[in-house]
Parts: sequence; C-alpha cells; structure tokens
Amino acid sequence: MVTLFQERMERLKRILFPPTCGLGEKPLISNPGEVVPESVPQKDYSWFCVCLDNGHGNNTPGKRSPYAADEKNLPPLFLREYEWAREMTHLLRDRLEVLGVNVFMITPEDYDVSLTSRYKRANLFKQEHPNLKCVLLSVHNDASGDGSAWMKANGWSVWTTEGVNNSDKLASFLYDAAEEIFPEDKKIRKYKLTGTERDFEKNYTIIYGANMPAVLTENFFQDNIEDVEYLLSDKGMDDIINVHIKGLLDYADSIRA
Repeated sequence: MVTLFQERMERLKRILFPPTCGLGEKPLISNPGEVVPESVPQKDYSWFCVCLDNGHGNNTPGKRSPYAADEKNLPPLFLREYEWAREMTHLLRDRLEVLGVNVFMITPEDYDVSLTSRYKRANLFKQEHPNLKCVLLSVHNDASGDGSAWMKANGWSVWTTEGVNNSDKLASFLYDAAEEIFPEDKKIRKYKLTGTERDFEKNYTIIYGANMPAVLTENFFQDNIEDVEYLLSDKGMDDIINVHIKGLLDYADSIRA
C-alpha cells in the first residue's frame, strides 16, 4: 500500500526531475519544464528570499470542499485547504532551494497561527537578514460558498494591498506566468484585463503588515468541481508550482537588472 508520504515524494521527484531529465542529470535550474545544458551557468539567487505562508490550519473551521461533514465516508473529490496549501508550499520550497533561492517557512505548524504572528515572523526574518531581498507569498484556495454545496465560481487570482505599491510588480509577473502556463480552459480572474492592475486589492492582514513586497494567491476554488479536480491532479499541481516559480524568478531578475 502506497502511503501519502510516498505519493508526495514521487510527485516531488517528478517535479524536480521530469522525464526529460534523468535522476543522474542536472535538475531544472532556469525555466520550468526546460532542462538547462551543462554549459549554461545557474543564475545566482543567493541574494533573494521568499517568505512562504500556507493558509489556515487543521483547526480552522470550514476551508474545505463540500461533504466535509461526513468524515467517515469522504468522497474521492475532497480537499482541505490547509493540507493542500502546506503540500504546495513545501513543494515550492524544495524547487526554489534547488534553484538557489533562500526560503523562510513562516508557518511550519499544522495548526492555525494568527495572521499578526505570521507577518511578524516574516518581518523579523527580514530584519535579521538585511542582505536578502525578501518577498512574502501567501498560498490559499478560493471559495464562493459556505462549503455545503458545489458552486459555479472558479479560477485563479492574485491579491495585493490597496493602492499602488511595490507588491503590484510581483503580482504582475505572477499574472504573466499564469497566462503563459495555465491551460486555456482554466480561468484567470483579473481586476483589469492587462497591465499592473490585474490583481485584486484588499488589506488582508498577512500582506498588509509585511515590510516587503507581499502577495496572496487564490489558487482556484475549493468548492468548484472542475477546479478541485485540477487542484488534486499532478498536472494541476505542476502548473501551479511552475506559475509561482516563474513569476517569482522573473520578478527577482527584474529587480536585479
């Protein structure tokens, strides 16, 4: 019997070492999905750091796909946001570290940690590492209902704080990556269709209190059947990882240029 841990390790190996790159070869180090020849040097991201936050916790009410009340007979299509977000941030961490990016895991606990504590942890890390250029990324799933039924709303989006600020540029690179990587049938939700105002704005505590560029990604809807199918698939996980990686690295390249 294959355990959940074994499944996650196999998924991680597929992400870090895709079929085009044997386990004995050089792993992906530049663009997602592209093997870089030995003659191409790896970019230096030792000056860059991503503070990763995984949404909610195992004690947060709701935050899951429908039918969660029947804990003894869960349907095949079932997602808990805190579990999905933790798996995603751990996979992101592993990929980023392969690429030479520093990563600070804001919330290693399984239980929920207050939003104030989360941004204070990130700010303290930044204060203690003044030579690093830090950004904060908070990973979530979206929802449109109360969790009792499947809903029609769907799609992926990025949120920043209100007004023009230094987080809009990071959000813009994430949107560019999403438009390049996500399949055409996957909705990308935007406030405006183009430019640096595609992201939605709200002063969510975790990004509002951060002393660095900070974004919150809503990675599809946990109460939409098609979105949950995508979220739970290898294809969906790979796409979402690649969108975040490409957006983060393109942003890093832009501020270093």
